[in-house]
Amino acid sequence: MALVKLECPHCRRHYTVDEKERGGIFECLSCGRSFNGAEAAVVGRAEGGNRAVRILLILTLVVIAGNVLLWFRLLESAHAPEEINAVEVVPTVAPADFTALVDRVTALEKSVAELRGEVAKSAAEKKNAVSGSTSSAGVTGDVIRSIFFRLGRLESEISKWKGTRDSVPEGL
Repeated sequence: MALVKLECPHCRRHYTVDEKERGGIFECLSCGRSFNGAEAAVVGRAEGGNRAVRILLILTLVVIAGNVLLWFRLLESAHAPEEINAVEVVPTVAPADFTALVDRVTALEKSVAELRGEVAKSAAEKKNAVSGSTSSAGVTGDVIRSIFFRLGRLESEISKWKGTRDSVPEGL
């Protein structure tokens, strides 16, 4: 069904009519005069199409939205599963193993502190060194890189074994 907008030739009021009925005689509600639809000016196509279809579509969307909302409310109101009284499980460690682990972590922390001291010492030596020799600067840089590498390995080893309290690695 195609709708068109016709204009009353007398008062210029617009009317929306079916294109099939355009040839008929219409009486203007505004001025009360009659006009022939075939001779009337077409001002454009009417928008919207079938109003009943639009209303039905809107009602369908409202029903769907209501069902979705109801579904979410049912999910929220569904009783939650019973809470379980969980007890934190702490692994048991033999006192000798725990002591060995603590001793190893302490030794690693001491090694890290010594390496930090070496780094500080090397940095101070480099700062105080004469800048004319490029070979000593290269050697000092290599020593510092080596120290930082060892320091990084020890720190990662400490963090790895601090989190593990149930066993001591074999090589430690």
